[in-house]
Amino acid sequence: MQTSIREEKLSEEIIDAHRTRADFLKWKLLITAALGVAGLGLSKDTVGKDTTALLALIPLVCVYVDLLCTNLNQRIILIGTYFAQQHGDAYECRCRAAGDKGWFDLEDSALYGSTYAACIILLMFAAGKLWKTGMADEQWLQPCAVILGSITGLILTRITKIKVSRIRKKNAPFPVQHAVIQPYLRGNYLNQDIVRLEAYLTKAGTFKFNCLDNGLFPAVGQAEEDDLSGYQYAWVRDNVHIAHAHFIWGATHTALKTADALMEFFATQQDRIRQVINDPSLAEDPMNRPHIRFNGRTLQMLEEKWAHAQNDALGYFIWFYCKTAEQRTTGIDDRALDTLALLILYLQKICYWEDRDSGHWEEERKIGASSIGAVVAGLRQMKTICSEQGLYERHPLSVHGIDVQFLNKLEEKGVHALNQILPYESVDPDTKRRYDAALLFLIYPLDVVTSDQAMQILTDVKSALQGEIGIRRYPNDSYWYPNYRDSFALGARSTDFSDNMSQRDSHRKEGMEAQWCIFDSIISCIHGMRVLRSKGGEEEWNEQIRYLNRSLGQLTANKKTGILDTIFWWMKPRKQKEDSGALCPEAYFYEKGRLVPNDHVPLQWAQANLKMALYWLNQSALARKNAKVFTTTEGEE
Repeated sequence: MQTSIREEKLSEEIIDAHRTRADFLKWKLLITAALGVAGLGLSKDTVGKDTTALLALIPLVCVYVDLLCTNLNQRIILIGTYFAQQHGDAYECRCRAAGDKGWFDLEDSALYGSTYAACIILLMFAAGKLWKTGMADEQWLQPCAVILGSITGLILTRITKIKVSRIRKKNAPFPVQHAVIQPYLRGNYLNQDIVRLEAYLTKAGTFKFNCLDNGLFPAVGQAEEDDLSGYQYAWVRDNVHIAHAHFIWGATHTALKTADALMEFFATQQDRIRQVINDPSLAEDPMNRPHIRFNGRTLQMLEEKWAHAQNDALGYFIWFYCKTAEQRTTGIDDRALDTLALLILYLQKICYWEDRDSGHWEEERKIGASSIGAVVAGLRQMKTICSEQGLYERHPLSVHGIDVQFLNKLEEKGVHALNQILPYESVDPDTKRRYDAALLFLIYPLDVVTSDQAMQILTDVKSALQGEIGIRRYPNDSYWYPNYRDSFALGARSTDFSDNMSQRDSHRKEGMEAQWCIFDSIISCIHGMRVLRSKGGEEEWNEQIRYLNRSLGQLTANKKTGILDTIFWWMKPRKQKEDSGALCPEAYFYEKGRLVPNDHVPLQWAQANLKMALYWLNQSALARKNAKVFTTTEGEE
């Protein structure tokens, strides 16, 4: 990258700033010493005179010099950060890493600590003199002036430290919760930068996935088997997203194992599916529908009441299983094909294009575009694999009357409904919703919307749902509303609210909805796809980086521990021992006015999305480097 004449002068500015700061520090010592000598009556001109009031100037001089030195220090940091992030300068990158680890904190300690020490010494001296002289004559005014000056110095120094801390955090080029990751972030990534970043995250445990022996993923990686949150169970939708991400970055064996385990579970649901096919009215009760949340270890259904009316989860499963079918040397066997056929007949019987389901967020039922789109994606992938592998003549499909015309008509109903609803999530008067981040998945990974629809969805999410840290699911979302933990015990925080949202909704506050961590990485992937299609477009590249950096900024901070925490570390539960930061939470919510991670850390769906975003960033960087589209086959390294 070429540097301008202005940039060439920046290194000189750093050197000049260092020299100026050193001069200011010298003057701080000299002026403080001079005022001290004069105030204590030790100079020739003040011998025999009470000049104690001069000491009151020392704190003010110290604060003034501290402010000037702090300003110069901020400028040095700003220039160094620019070189590190825009040009990848090795030395400045090392300085940023050292600074984030606290190597340069001693300088601030010396700067502000010396002022604190001077103020405290003067305060004690003046208080002692005032105690000694009393209030007999006007001499009490001078020590009082020193006391006032010392207190003012202490207050101003404290304010300065707080202000500097806030400025640094607010103006960080890439705001992060996990400070150690800051040196790895860039405004313009090279492939080697991405390799270093991913290596650090892997070592930090960010990409440590908890996969069960059968290939399924619990929702939360560190959830115990008896966790009260219920996030130790397997969700169909989460598993598809996690497995698809593995499929993208080349972990094909893991992806296929997850797909087969989901197929094994749905095979146990065949009787339930047939019952609804024979009597669609049964679908009114969500517990009669195919279950989408279950015990991943045993593949058994859960007796707990749940909002199982989730057509999107069924669409995701059909889409992903068919997408991975070509990777199987044996193809799709009759049992799997029969299960797919039954699911498709089920979606036809319940009229998925006008069925009210609980959708991605498992809440009140509505006719939602995000659910319809997922089913359309599944039908399209089913058609593709049937045509490629000649499955229409196979008994499981022919016996159910499923052929290309059947699938075409079923898909057309969904596409027509999508075109009537988008860019809304729902248009029904009772459940009308203009903005919903779940629509992002219709762009990636499902790819079922037109380019114009995709652009509108992206614009809507960025303008209406994007928050300081993450992205809101939809306006006025009440899940993890402010101070959520105060209202619900641990076991009740993620319970089924689909039948009655009023209890939760009564606490919601517009603009203070929880900000989720599964969306920014998806937006980065979307822009990454566009970089590849446009042969390295600059605007799309910048957006891809921007949203990847936002995703990285969501990683949890290192948990601060004291001496007692260290001594009694062995007594802590395993989950607390492993909570060392750099993890992907489900969402950030407002607690006592601050955005903090909610209970569900790490959410495996979020960490899969993040790693997938890094994968596509690497492909985009290669494309730009080679000035051509980098072609890749999904499922291959």
